[in-house]
Amino acid sequence: MKQPTIYASPWENAGSFVPPTSVRRLAGKLGAISKYLLPTIFFCLLWATPTAFGNTVPPIVTAEESLSQTADLSLVKTVNDNTADQNQVVTFTIVVSNAGPNPATDVDVRDVVPAGMTFVVGSQTGPGTYNSGSPASTGVNWENLLISVGGSVTLGFQATVTGAPGSSITNFAEVFTSVETDPDSTPGNGNIGEDDGDTEVVTVNAANPPVVLTCPTNTTTAACQTQAAVNAAFAAWLATASGTGGCNGVLTNNNTGAPSACGGSTTVTFTYTSTCAPLTTTCQATFTVAAAPTVVL
Repeated sequence: MKQPTIYASPWENAGSFVPPTSVRRLAGKLGAISKYLLPTIFFCLLWATPTAFGNTVPPIVTAEESLSQTADLSLVKTVNDNTADQNQVVTFTIVVSNAGPNPATDVDVRDVVPAGMTFVVGSQTGPGTYNSGSPASTGVNWENLLISVGGSVTLGFQATVTGAPGSSITNFAEVFTSVETDPDSTPGNGNIGEDDGDTEVVTVNAANPPVVLTCPTNTTTAACQTQAAVNAAFAAWLATASGTGGCNGVLTNNNTGAPSACGGSTTVTFTYTSTCAPLTTTCQATFTVAAAPTVVL
């Protein structure tokens, strides 16, 4: 007796059996639905059980959970010159670090430019969104900063020193806001003693004495002297020049020697250099030997 053939599914023997039309329509609809339904079910399972399929899916962090996290921020501020001249431009550098244990998000840093300094427009550097519309009131701001655990950001700006000579100007910068809680400081409270803020003091140098350069007067010496006598008179004339004031002043001249004893002149430029403004000051004077009388025979 012939044994009946056993098929794995009712559709395997398509040549000997055709499903009813209603069954085929239902199967087609289920196939279309499963195209979208099965991936959705699979994705939901991944999120419900992150390691179910050997995958790790980042957890969703709610706003409430973020607020309960901590990020220990600290701020250190430096300036390139603590003793500056009036009208000198100085550069401030701010480094904000995160000791963790969580990343610091949406961090804002503020530096209010104090009286005695003027913010240099366009000098702000570093990451984040800049906001420096009112440096003397709402400050120079870096907004929307993200600082990873163990990471840091470097910020900077420039200011012109306008304070009176001899005055001292204190500039304070601090972490103004942060989503995460700082365990040992409070952002935006203006407390200089906390580690999320820091100050730098710039002392304005005393005004430098003005530069005074005095040239010799234009001089004419008599004719018919020896050349040695003319040279001596010329040297004495050069020595009447003087220069004072400024910083570390040095007086020089470009003379190439006395004029001829037979008549002539030499114009000399005297230069006074200083290491503070004005750096160079000059004047000119002329030493003349009169022409000898015309020989009459």
